[in-house]
Amino acid sequence: MAENKNNTEKVKNKERASGVWSVINKEISFTREWRGHRFTDKEVKDLLDGKDITIDGIVSQKDNSKYGVVGHLANLEYNGVKFVGFDMTGFAGNSNGEKKEKVSGVWVVTGEEITFTRVWNGHRFSDEEVSSLLNGDTIEIENLVSKNNTIYSAKGKLTEQEYNGHPFVGFEKEETVPDSWSGHTFTDEEKMILEAGGEVEITDAVSNRTGNSFSCSVSYGEKDDGKKGIIANFG
Repeated sequence: MAENKNNTEKVKNKERASGVWSVINKEISFTREWRGHRFTDKEVKDLLDGKDITIDGIVSQKDNSKYGVVGHLANLEYNGVKFVGFDMTGFAGNSNGEKKEKVSGVWVVTGEEITFTRVWNGHRFSDEEVSSLLNGDTIEIENLVSKNNTIYSAKGKLTEQEYNGHPFVGFEKEETVPDSWSGHTFTDEEKMILEAGGEVEITDAVSNRTGNSFSCSVSYGEKDDGKKGIIANFG
């Protein structure tokens, strides 16, 4: 309880900006600082007007490298508390306008020389990680920072991808069981069951559309769209 109280006090003590948010046409207030960046008056105005802004010079906690992000105000939730805050929607390269750092080597998957971006979600791959990726291995990255400033880890490997019609090789996060689904937070045991292909009964799910509670069994696997995710069974 004391720790939660201290965290609440820290949030309260952060500088806030206020104004009418055009998205809902209501007065709101939000934290004026995001990952060490203090929003300028113009950025505050643009955010309140519902616009995307670009922030340069964000410093990675891992290796002190700098990068830029794009984002806007959005309805967010942290530890069950809903609020309006800055929502990062993507990366914008680093602050000095240089191209993103690349690294090259022979990828054993194809036996050909490839080049890929060395930084992923603020993490710069070490020489050892680069070697593992080129060998086709799956690596785990720790101490990543999510959009709502929570710490998480991710597993992934190099894969052939495509963006705007341009094929490339890059790091791709491995799909895993999410921490929560429809308001239910999975325990470590439940996540293990789902990862193993089993089903879990949940009774505290909440519909995003109606807000009503419901019960069902869920599994984890490939959905109709071809992507992995939670599959609900109401039978």
